[in-house]
Amino acid sequence: GSPSHTQTRSGVTELGSEQENKIDSLFLTLKFGTEVVEKTISGTDLSALSDQDTYGNPLIKVNFDVDFTIWNSASTIDATVFANYRTVPAAISRETDFWNGDVLKPLFMSGRTVAMPKEENGKVELVRQVAKLRTKISKTTDCIPANLQILYDEIKVQVLHVADHSAALNGDPVIGQIIPIDYDLRDARNIITSTDYQPNLTVDSCYIHENIYGGTDPDSITTLSIKIPTLDPLTNHKEILEKEFQIKGSTGFNIERNHIYTLDIKI
Repeated sequence: GSPSHTQTRSGVTELGSEQENKIDSLFLTLKFGTEVVEKTISGTDLSALSDQDTYGNPLIKVNFDVDFTIWNSASTIDATVFANYRTVPAAISRETDFWNGDVLKPLFMSGRTVAMPKEENGKVELVRQVAKLRTKISKTTDCIPANLQILYDEIKVQVLHVADHSAALNGDPVIGQIIPIDYDLRDARNIITSTDYQPNLTVDSCYIHENIYGGTDPDSITTLSIKIPTLDPLTNHKEILEKEFQIKGSTGFNIERNHIYTLDIKI
């Protein structure tokens, strides 16, 4: 049957992990009218500024010294902040490109506040430039036969029609080349160590770039192709359940950055 889809927003509905929240460096650009002021903060200078907001997310407070003439040149500030990378990272061809072994590379984050008030504490909210796709597989209570085993270590997951990079901060229309990316569970970060019968077991969790779907072509909709091997231990009969699921969010088939998409499949 149709699995349930849920979508949550990283950082508010659900906190990111320590690795997903990691910020090594900040690159700030403030525009006062035609005047531009830049600042880079990294290392111990950055850690000394770190705090937490009410949700438990990283909060970094930065003070700027700005020339009086520049300060008076505009009524508001156009503030852009990049985290971990000075420019947008190169295109990604596989989910494993996000990792150094079992360590997640610092994610590219960005934020912009176009009309920040000068006379108040301005705020720029950073968002991760990737979405997270999470797949859960478990058995229903009325599964027949009752002792059916799901062979988790043999599950094959493939994510189709994923862009190779996210749109630029300014909302440039080009999302990127749509390419199929193959995720093998045996290469996933979540190592399966529990029994087959743990309910709602998360079997695959990966990062993908956003896909702002604006057409009618089904070959451009981010799709999960999954093969689930099952075994009846009484008869030793093995059967592979295979199906494709189009990933849905709150806005149709759009996959948006900084959101978590959970597909809950029950056998």
